[in-house]
Amino acid sequence: MVGHSLGTVNNKGFLVSMDNSSLFSGSTTKLKKYSPNKLTQNLHKNLPIQSTEVGESIVPMLDSLYELSILQLALYSRVYAIRVNLLPCNSIFQMDTYIDKLTKKLSRLFYVGKERINKKIRHLWCRELNSKEFTNAFHYHILLLIPAPNNRTVKSVYDEVGKKAIEQIQQNVRYESLNSNNERLYKDNGWKWDEMPSVTKSGYFILDRPKLTKEEQEKQRIEMQEKVDSSSNLGYHSLLIEKIQTRKHNKNLVLGGVFTEYYYASSYLCKLASKRTDNKSIGRSDNSFHGSRRTAPNYIKEDSRKLAKFEENKEQIIKSISSYRFP
Repeated sequence: MVGHSLGTVNNKGFLVSMDNSSLFSGSTTKLKKYSPNKLTQNLHKNLPIQSTEVGESIVPMLDSLYELSILQLALYSRVYAIRVNLLPCNSIFQMDTYIDKLTKKLSRLFYVGKERINKKIRHLWCRELNSKEFTNAFHYHILLLIPAPNNRTVKSVYDEVGKKAIEQIQQNVRYESLNSNNERLYKDNGWKWDEMPSVTKSGYFILDRPKLTKEEQEKQRIEMQEKVDSSSNLGYHSLLIEKIQTRKHNKNLVLGGVFTEYYYASSYLCKLASKRTDNKSIGRSDNSFHGSRRTAPNYIKEDSRKLAKFEENKEQIIKSISSYRFP
């Protein structure tokens, strides 16, 4: 996996494949050698995951993916799921600082007044060992779950995420470069200064709560399958049909509607492979995945009517998802 120069954005189409569909994972747990009951394959919560070719997936990470997806869709009727990558990177980069400042900037940009208070951008990220091109370093994948702003198209939101991601990584790199321990840390781990993080963004999904019903998902699946079979390559909303046609696993087969494809693509980052499974600490932290809190915000909890509506939405989403049947 080769990165791009610092301060650039690579506007590739979203890839629904085992090679580049690694959106995210989530939790705050240090990765250790998982016992068999913490690993799974094929399905999670009745949803298909990428495990046949990539090996076992980590259940706590899949749980985080599932719970945060349900939370955002129970709170907001439309959510944009946008993936950002930092390639290559290293463990002295403070991801928590980066993501906190980035989401705050985006919130100020997208929302005004009460909307800024009630619409919260939540995130999930994971850190993985780099490929052979950048030995002894890491890369990050970030998923931003953004409540659809008023008066902004998804394309506008997508473009702004790329711009702000660049701005923030430049600021973080300057901040980290002042650390006197950096030189020793780089030397000890074989890193080079020109392997500082670059930013790429790889696409998005549009997630609509009203379209999560079994009937709507089946309608989407049929429409997408027709496009795949006809080789029209016209695409379907935020999905690139050509990637379904060429992906290695389930080639030419649409798994379900947009939410199912979103979950399948996202599960790639929950794989055990490429995660650190020893207890060796490098730099300041060995945490390899992290995410936003997966509980309802206080303004919901403190209002009985809003809380009841939230719980109703959540229950309906889970019920709809659990009813899906896949080819």
